[in-house]
Amino acid sequence: MKTKFLFIGLMLPTFLLISCNSDSELDKLKWLIGDWEYNFEGGRTVEGWQKNTEGQLDGYSYTLMGGDTVSQETILIKVKDGNMNYVPTVMEQNDGQPIEFAMIELSDSTVVFENKAHDFPQKIQYKKIGSDSLEAKISGPIQGSTENLEVKFPMRRIK
Repeated sequence: MKTKFLFIGLMLPTFLLISCNSDSELDKLKWLIGDWEYNFEGGRTVEGWQKNTEGQLDGYSYTLMGGDTVSQETILIKVKDGNMNYVPTVMEQNDGQPIEFAMIELSDSTVVFENKAHDFPQKIQYKKIGSDSLEAKISGPIQGSTENLEVKFPMRRIK
């Protein structure tokens, strides 16, 4: 019986430390919560984020061109096994299956996720510029080449 209590006594603080660390990592992304837009010639991309009841971030993104929706995705930022992951699901890609990108960098104003096994993008980055602006960036090698493509999306908060 003493062994059981000793085990619980040692594991509970470890669990709480991991749990608190995960929450504090997600708290660093509070600036991402809200609705954002990127306008470009002939179209517009809208992206939004909110904290869900499980403490994760739920996101969505869609792109409109000429009044038509040309791409659409749902996104989840979650902590799994102590690691933060960015998990997009795009119906027209990867047979509609979610793809996980592991967090490789996190600060109060930047988060970077990576999946080197994915074709494109392999890296997804968000950088806070100001309270009402951020830059999203995707990058990775172009198929069949060693050349790296980088696409930036300067976004403004929708009020």
